[in-house]
Amino acid sequence: QEVPDGENFDLILQGSTVTAPNPELHNTSWYDSAMWTTQDQKQRKIAIHFVKCDEMLQQPEDTLLMIEGGTLKEVWKLTKRFKCVIPVRSTKDDLELLDLSAPFLLQGNIKYYGCKQCSTPKSIKSLSSIAAEQRPSWEPTEIAQVLGIEPLQYVFIMKFTLVDGTGALNAYLFDY
Repeated sequence: QEVPDGENFDLILQGSTVTAPNPELHNTSWYDSAMWTTQDQKQRKIAIHFVKCDEMLQQPEDTLLMIEGGTLKEVWKLTKRFKCVIPVRSTKDDLELLDLSAPFLLQGNIKYYGCKQCSTPKSIKSLSSIAAEQRPSWEPTEIAQVLGIEPLQYVFIMKFTLVDGTGALNAYLFDY
């Protein structure tokens, strides 16, 4: 399947800002939360959940955080400062990943996507098992595994038409 473009990601993020973050889901045993209201006309509420390791916050370059209600610009600012960013939204009783048309994880300027057909997303609470480790590595494959996501892999597909005096032959080149 094609990787969604940036505009789709922006639209998905905008759609997630419709519901305000649920304050009952803030400050759990495995993450601390901060919430504020933007100063623009919409007065959006943004919540950031900083995942703790061994009940302590880590240095920004080692921190995984989850953001609710952020715009694309705000998410990119956070990816420059923190190790991993996961866009989420609130439900009645838990945080959940956005639609898998959006990246489930951002690390620097790299976006990680999950397969919609073969993933069975689990609760965000599943991340608490990694947070309980002494020094979590926050590897994308490990995060994907605990969240029940089958990561998309980049492959290339090329089509050639070979022509000589006897005719034309279509050739396809496909690989990881």
